[in-house]
Amino acid sequence: MATHDTGRVFPSTDWEVRLPEALGFDEERLERARRHIDEAAGTSPYRVVVVRGGYLVVDWRRGIDAGSRLGQASASKSYFSCLLGIAVAEGVIPSADARVVDVYPEMMDVGPGEGPKPGRQAFDKNRAITFRQLIGNTSGYMKPGEAPGMVFHYQTFGMNILTNSLATAYGLYDSSDPDRLPGANRLLEEKIRNPIGG
Repeated sequence: MATHDTGRVFPSTDWEVRLPEALGFDEERLERARRHIDEAAGTSPYRVVVVRGGYLVVDWRRGIDAGSRLGQASASKSYFSCLLGIAVAEGVIPSADARVVDVYPEMMDVGPGEGPKPGRQAFDKNRAITFRQLIGNTSGYMKPGEAPGMVFHYQTFGMNILTNSLATAYGLYDSSDPDRLPGANRLLEEKIRNPIGG
């Protein structure tokens, strides 16, 4: 693909729209992608946006208003990786390669029969898990036979450990009384959402 010097913008409430070809996209391929998404979705609502360099290229949707707020689901992992980078930059976490158990020892408090699935529990090997491994889905957390850093295994539960550990490091979470402090949501507001006007 040819490179294009389009610069970068940082959108606020309104996003500047650019034509696909101005940003190096093949309009015919985009149209094929749109048709595929439309067919695959069947009668389900969807919304897809393509952004490059901060410019909006396409905004396809069916059954969802442009102003609707949507759940983030696994897209939240991108925010969590930003929080980890911020925590390292601010010196709250010594590095992405620091052991999580040193900040959040409660991660080891998941005994037999307490994990999300049978056979899933905190194993002694989990003491070696680093923040980088959690955010990269290579931690092997509560996975029998998966050493930390050796296997990619998409894992939502590991993200819970990551967010709880970061919130704990900032003094915003206490596992012995989870409702007493605001938790990772406050951290997301203070470190990401509010500064960018989200």
